[in-house]
Amino acid sequence: MPVLRWSDPLTGRPTRILVAGAVAAGKSTLARQIGAAWGLPYVEMDSLYHGPAWEPRPTFRDEVIT
Repeated sequence: MPVLRWSDPLTGRPTRILVAGAVAAGKSTLARQIGAAWGLPYVEMDSLYHGPAWEPRPTFRDEVIT
């Protein structure tokens, strides 16, 4: 999967956008705003990764990579 920079043109409409950054940098706020503007769902990675008792979910990798 290619990683785009801010100056790269989009070749199509994305269906997923990953927002990464430092703690308390505003990632969640930005991700919610992008989702609202583009009509995409907002999903926190922690909710996909952690299962009961904060154990990693065995299906995490397949759900995120596909």
